[in-house]
Amino acid sequence: MTGQTVTYRCPHCNQSVDVDLNHEHDLLICPNTSCQKPFKVDVPVAHQAVELILPAGMEEHPPPAPAPVAAPAGAEEEKGILMTRLAMFRRYPWRCLAYSLAIIVGVVLGLYYLITGWHFLALVFVGIAGFAGYRLFSWWLRMEHIAFTITNKRCVLESGVLKKEITEIPISEIADIQVRQTMLERWLNVGDITLLSHKGEMHRLIIMAIPYPQQVAAQIRALHT
Repeated sequence: MTGQTVTYRCPHCNQSVDVDLNHEHDLLICPNTSCQKPFKVDVPVAHQAVELILPAGMEEHPPPAPAPVAAPAGAEEEKGILMTRLAMFRRYPWRCLAYSLAIIVGVVLGLYYLITGWHFLALVFVGIAGFAGYRLFSWWLRMEHIAFTITNKRCVLESGVLKKEITEIPISEIADIQVRQTMLERWLNVGDITLLSHKGEMHRLIIMAIPYPQQVAAQIRALHT
């Protein structure tokens, strides 16, 4: 575009045509000798842009982020208080000793009869040692995967090696706490704890082989009050 002239293209043959703006509404003839068909042009009209006016200070200070939603009044976050694992060897010393002796005696006699040529007896005692070892190891593995946890809201007993089982009692629903210890268990600082809940149907949770059961029971009572 130069001066008052605008370049258009003929709508019939696409030939370039210079149009004087003073004749924008006149009927024009295409200068192409092979076309020479009439057409009209409309000059584009510019419109004033609407100015966006922002409140004072908006450019420098973006709107503040919404405040976080407050937690409901009285809601308390659950926190762990105590987690303990069972003391198998202190709770069942005689059974553990019997398994250990069966393993030792079976291995010693199995080697003795193997050396002296009594292969059948050697096989019998090695089998006894293997069976006792398997029972002791599987028992220990089960006990190692039992955990008793106390939070400010619940008592949770979790057990299982491959498949987890969870039993829990809310602290607020505990009606009675019982501790059972024999004389030997008191000396070894181990015992059993029974938690009773009378909300709805009576529920009983027994945790055996707990180290320091009196202290654990006192901790639960302190949370219950």
